[in-house]
Amino acid sequence: MTFRAAFMMITCASVCAFSAADAQIKSDPTRLIIGAGLAGMSISSDFDGQASTTEGGVGFHLEAGWGFRRPIVVSGRFSRVLIESDVNYTADQIDLSARYLFLSNAQAFRPYLELGIARRTINQLNVIIEDVQPTSATSSSTGVLGGIGVHMFVNPRLVLDGGITVAPGSFSDWSSFGQPVPVGTINAVSVGVRLGVRAWILDR
Repeated sequence: MTFRAAFMMITCASVCAFSAADAQIKSDPTRLIIGAGLAGMSISSDFDGQASTTEGGVGFHLEAGWGFRRPIVVSGRFSRVLIESDVNYTADQIDLSARYLFLSNAQAFRPYLELGIARRTINQLNVIIEDVQPTSATSSSTGVLGGIGVHMFVNPRLVLDGGITVAPGSFSDWSSFGQPVPVGTINAVSVGVRLGVRAWILDR
């Protein structure tokens, strides 16, 4: 499955959600929340100020959160995708964010805004550094996160979740097995898409 296919899945899910916007259901997202699903990520980057490239991949995400009586949900999410390019690499992202859900809890369809911070880690696989045998190179970046999405409640405890997030940042301190390696700075903006399910597993 390509990143474009994942994006199309979320687009289709959003269209279906809009078509059901008038559905009535008690959507009261309070207390403990767990979720999982597909994750796609596109990374646009430039290496030491040179020409930019855009690459993408597909993986999975897991999340847990807590909903308050007001329309606010705080959550933590882990995503991992495999990006295949000249040098294959994995991209991990940990998000800590808050969501503001629009419309009333009588609506099955509820769009939201998301703001928070993102910790991204890139692990390049089988890269050659200064004629050394293939090894791995890892770097991390922490920055702001912004996003939009939709909840489509199937019942009061189960929701289909689709969203898009954007997180910019720079990767400059690279290491291999704990030792620094001479890899230049990569400025990267990641656009993440996801489609999954969330469940509210405790009664009020």
